[in-house]
Amino acid sequence: MSLVNATRYFANALPFTAPNGQRVVVTLVKATFERNRAGEFVLAAKPSPVRLGEELWDDNSPHGSVRYPSDLSCEKTGTDIVVVGSAISPKPVTRLDLMVRVGAHEAPLVVFGPRVFYKSPRGVAVGPPARFEEVPVVYEHAYGGMAADFGCADERNPAGRGVAHKITDLIDTPAPQIEHPAFPHELATDDHPPAGYGAMRTHWLPRRSFAGTFDDTWRETRMPLLPVDYNPLFENVAHPSLQLSESPPAGTPISILGMSTAGPFQCEIPDLKLVIHALRNGSKETVRPQIDLILIEPERGRVELLARAVWTMGRGKTSLREVRVDTYL
Repeated sequence: MSLVNATRYFANALPFTAPNGQRVVVTLVKATFERNRAGEFVLAAKPSPVRLGEELWDDNSPHGSVRYPSDLSCEKTGTDIVVVGSAISPKPVTRLDLMVRVGAHEAPLVVFGPRVFYKSPRGVAVGPPARFEEVPVVYEHAYGGMAADFGCADERNPAGRGVAHKITDLIDTPAPQIEHPAFPHELATDDHPPAGYGAMRTHWLPRRSFAGTFDDTWRETRMPLLPVDYNPLFENVAHPSLQLSESPPAGTPISILGMSTAGPFQCEIPDLKLVIHALRNGSKETVRPQIDLILIEPERGRVELLARAVWTMGRGKTSLREVRVDTYL
C-alpha cells in the first residue's frame, strides 16, 4: 500500500488494529498554522509532525502530565480541543481568569499564584496566593496527586497536588493553583475534578474507564483484542470540558484569554479543503474527513489541525492499494 500526498500538509498512513480486531490503515493529516508578522495565520514554515506517542512535559517525571498527546488512534468521537501554554499576566497578580471559546462553547479557569496548605480554625485550608506573572497551565498545578509512597492517589490526576494519607500531611505543602471558577479549592478536604486545558493520559480517569473491562472473561474469550464494552471516547484526549460532540466547521472563531503576552489569542478555524481517496482494484472510496483534534499554543501563535480516515486493508481484489491525500477547489 502506498501513500500519495498531494497537499502542503503533513500526512501519514499507518497499519493499525481496530477495536473489533480488523486490520485497517489509519490515514492522519496534520496542518500547522502560525501567525506571521502581519497577524495573519499562514501555514507554518516548520510544521508539527504526526506524533505516534505522548510527549511529556518532563521526561524525568513519568507520572507527570502530557505536553503533546499521541495522534495515533482509530476513529474518535467529535473533536478534542487541547491548549498548551501558560497563564500570562502583563503585571504581577495573585489571580488570573482564563477562558477558551470555540464558537459558542466556553471553558473557563482560574489560576492563582503559589499558595500552600496551612492549619486554620476550619481545618487544613488553602492559604492566600502570592503574586505571579506566569504559571504553566499543567495538571501538576491542579488538584490531584499521589502520596510519596504511592499508597494513595487521585486517579483522575496523579500528577496534581492535594492528596495525602492524612490531611495534616499537607500542611506547608503546595496547594492547587488551577481550578474551575464554580469549584473553588478552599480546604484540603475539598474534592473537585481536576481542572486544566491539556491532554489527559490514557491511564487517568475518566478516560481509562472507556477502555472497557479487562477481567477474566476478557482474558479467556477476547484477549488481545479490546473488551466488548470498549467505548470510542477512550480515544478522546482533551479535558472533558473541551471535548466537543461535533466537529466545528471552518470559519468557527476561537479565542483564548489570559495565555499570551500579545493579548487575547484569536483566529478562525481554517478550511483545509481536504479529501482522502482509497484506491482498490477497480474501485475508489472518497471521504472529506472532519477535524478531530485542534491543538493551540497561544503564546507561540500556532494551531494544529488533525484529521483522520480509517480504511480496511481488505484482501485480494479488495486489497487497499493506495491512499491519496488531496485538496479540492
